[in-house]
Amino acid sequence: MLKNSFVIIIIIFVSAVLAAELPQDYKFRRSINATGDGKFAEFELDGKVYENSDLNFSDLRIFNAEGKEIPFYLKSGEASEISENVIFQTWKMEEKYDPKTDASILGFQIMEEKDVFINKLKFSFKDEEFSKQIEISGRDDNSEWNYIKSDTVYKIKNLIKEEIYLESTYNYKFYKIEFTGRPSDFSNDEIEASYDSSVIVKSDFIKTVKTEFDYSQKENISEIKIANEEKMFIKKIKINSNGFFNRNYDVLKDDENFIQSGLLYRATFNDVKMEQTEINFESPQNTNLIINIENKNDSPIIINSIELSVINYKIIFNYNPQEKYFLYYGKDDATAPQYDITDFKEHIEKENRLVGTLGDIEKLKVKSDKFSVIFRYIFNGMIVIVSLVMIVIISMKLKPVKEKIE
Repeated sequence: MLKNSFVIIIIIFVSAVLAAELPQDYKFRRSINATGDGKFAEFELDGKVYENSDLNFSDLRIFNAEGKEIPFYLKSGEASEISENVIFQTWKMEEKYDPKTDASILGFQIMEEKDVFINKLKFSFKDEEFSKQIEISGRDDNSEWNYIKSDTVYKIKNLIKEEIYLESTYNYKFYKIEFTGRPSDFSNDEIEASYDSSVIVKSDFIKTVKTEFDYSQKENISEIKIANEEKMFIKKIKINSNGFFNRNYDVLKDDENFIQSGLLYRATFNDVKMEQTEINFESPQNTNLIINIENKNDSPIIINSIELSVINYKIIFNYNPQEKYFLYYGKDDATAPQYDITDFKEHIEKENRLVGTLGDIEKLKVKSDKFSVIFRYIFNGMIVIVSLVMIVIISMKLKPVKEKIE
């Protein structure tokens, strides 16, 4: 009995030695502190994490003080990782025209019986070229109309805007549009109501910051250089400018790799304001950026300021106030973790969450020897072998001696 107990103690000791090894090869760690009520904690990543972690955050890990890995999931406010545009059918239920003001009112009903959430409307007019100021309202059964938004749609040469994003998501059953002109200007008896997940970024996950930039001219090209030292994830660039212009642009990374191209324009008339001075990225960019604007024979556009819309990434994990937690990052060749907690996002989002913050940066020592990982495995293997030898020796020493029967 004594022999078996001793062997079990040694096995437990060896297992504890192997399991107690702290996280290896991470360059940085920061303490996580949380206050409030709830079983889960939520904290924002900042520029210092962006700057020193992988582009896809595959190297992020949470460990407690004992070195135990803690499951978590990452969110950025995107409604879906896969962009989708769901279109719902409508039919025209109301049509009014006031000849005194030359104003039309058209009412539309969503065909689906269940609740339908939309955030975008698309309009079609008969004229090859048109510009219309449209006011949008919505209501449910037996309720008053609620104002939603006013905006302009137009098609003038290569300048086209037929969609209006509603800034928020609505689930009214009826929608009304008002514009100057006759109902016959409208090309059909329906509007295209849709839900576009690519434009849904919750307000608490995105912030707008003004940025410094270098603006220079090379022959007929204007070059804008935007330094992104903190490696922020840029979703949108807005160029604030005056005057009339219609210019093609290219966006490049600072290594001159092409990202995308498009059109910037601005023109204001008595009845319409046409403006597209925003550059939207399908995938957020976290590098330095270069915008090349083609001026042809025109003067460079005047830029008053540039604003960046950047995404805040947040981490959620199960939090025990009796434990200490640390965020580790900056590990080379790390692969993204897979945790069961990601399967319960929808339920966790309904729970109260503590507000977490990151502490100061601790720089960790990383073994530069490329064989350090091999040596660590060899060392652990030696511990196992030595422990097994000790177990055999001790087992033999404790082997019971048969008493002679006289």
